[in-house]
Amino acid sequence: MQSHLDLNFITAGYEWDFLAQEGGFLGITFDIMVLDLHTSFREPEFSTEQKYDVTFPAPLLGLSGKWKLDRRFSLAGKISGMYAGGYGYIVDAEEG
Repeated sequence: MQSHLDLNFITAGYEWDFLAQEGGFLGITFDIMVLDLHTSFREPEFSTEQKYDVTFPAPLLGLSGKWKLDRRFSLAGKISGMYAGGYGYIVDAEEG
């Protein structure tokens, strides 16, 4: 069996920091993630081949924040996601 998977995604978004001070911030994010999926499965022994292509835009809501520990060090993070029905959840998370 031979299989192939290509998954690409592009994200663009907006962040509103409702709590911002010199020591950091906390904000709400709204992102649009576009997933572009291409798969193919091939079984030469049975002469079968299947292909599946889909492009799916997903709106994501999330929370973002940063806390400055001192002049050189800080902690930052962002998590966003959405409920995808019977498929579960789409979650995007970053930290630094």
